[in-house]
Amino acid sequence: GDYLAIVTLGFGEVVRFILKNESMLTGGEKGLPNESLPGMIAPPCIGSWQLDRTIHFYYLALILMVIVVFVIHRLNNSRIGRAWIAIREDETAAMAMGINTFHLKVQAFALSAFIAGVMGVLYAARMNFVSPEAFRFEYSVLILCMVVLGGMGSVPGVILGAVILQVVPWLMRDIIPTLIRESALSGPVVAGLASRLPDFRLLIFGGIMVLMMIFR
Repeated sequence: GDYLAIVTLGFGEVVRFILKNESMLTGGEKGLPNESLPGMIAPPCIGSWQLDRTIHFYYLALILMVIVVFVIHRLNNSRIGRAWIAIREDETAAMAMGINTFHLKVQAFALSAFIAGVMGVLYAARMNFVSPEAFRFEYSVLILCMVVLGGMGSVPGVILGAVILQVVPWLMRDIIPTLIRESALSGPVVAGLASRLPDFRLLIFGGIMVLMMIFR
């Protein structure tokens, strides 16, 4: 329950601080530049396909996302997926039905860690730089919010939640203030408020999350 979530987030912070302090191994706060990463001296390749343009990483990420969604969809309709659903709904009842809850929960952790590791490799290849500060606590909370917003157990919902939580802050930071300032109907007061919108976008974002948790 809540204790598992708290311990998991705490463990992630412990790992981040270890990586941050072991400067001889990880570069500490300076991180590891591309020449320190395996295979990063030259642009990475997949067969004859060389990832030397930004759009290539987009296509690769899209392909990986489709594969992950397909695998998770198949798992949800399998015996393992049904057992995970039973554990989520009522762990005590699942244990009474003979489900090995400990083994299946470890499987879920291992699968999620594997997917995160694959995406971490893609992130390192795209950014040509890895630092512990790129994986702060805020990102764990953001990912959790994506799951809660989209609905736990719903793959399309989680995708929608991720899109919303990535697009809405970007709109409030860049697009909406620009559109208001350039609008013929906006006066000096409205334009002034629009220019201050990026300063309050995190407050608005947090308010939306609180309202969603209360009414959803």
